[in-house]
Amino acid sequence: MPCSWCYKHNLSCRTGPDSSRCAVCIKRGRSCDGLATSSTIVEDLKRQEDQAEAKLSELQEQLAAAVARLSRLRKTRKATEDRMNQLFARSMAELDEEDNCLPPETVQTRIINDRAEWGPPDEIDWSKYGFDTGSSPEFPVYPPKSPLPCDSSQPGSPGL
Repeated sequence: MPCSWCYKHNLSCRTGPDSSRCAVCIKRGRSCDGLATSSTIVEDLKRQEDQAEAKLSELQEQLAAAVARLSRLRKTRKATEDRMNQLFARSMAELDEEDNCLPPETVQTRIINDRAEWGPPDEIDWSKYGFDTGSSPEFPVYPPKSPLPCDSSQPGSPGL
C-alpha cells in the first residue's frame, strides 16, 4: 500500500529494505505512513519468490538425476545388446568351424552308423507281439482253429 502522500499525488511508493520511509517521503524530508502495509506485501512476495526458486532448484536437480540415470540405462542396454550380438556371432563362427572341420564323408558315415544303430524298420521282433517267428511279418501265420468250409484241400469238403 502506498503512503498517504504518494496515494494523494498518484505516485509510486517504494520502500527500501534499510529504510522505514518511501523514496518520495525521504526526498521531501517528511514522515511516511505506508511502511507497514507495503513492506509486509513485499516481504510476502519475496518469500514466495524464494520458495518458488527453491522448488525450481530442487526439481532441476531431480531432472538432472533422472536424465543421468536414463543415460546410464541406455548405455547399459547398448552394451548388453553388443555383448549378446558378439556372443551370437562367436557361437555361429564356432558352429561353422565345426562344420568345416569334418569332411563330408565323415558326416555321411555318422548318419549311416546312426541309422544302423536304430536298425531298419522291417527288423521287428514279432514274437514279442504274439506272432509266429517263422512267418513273414507281412503275412503272419495263425494256427487254424477249424477248417474253412470252402477249403478244397480238406477231406470231405466240396470242391469248387
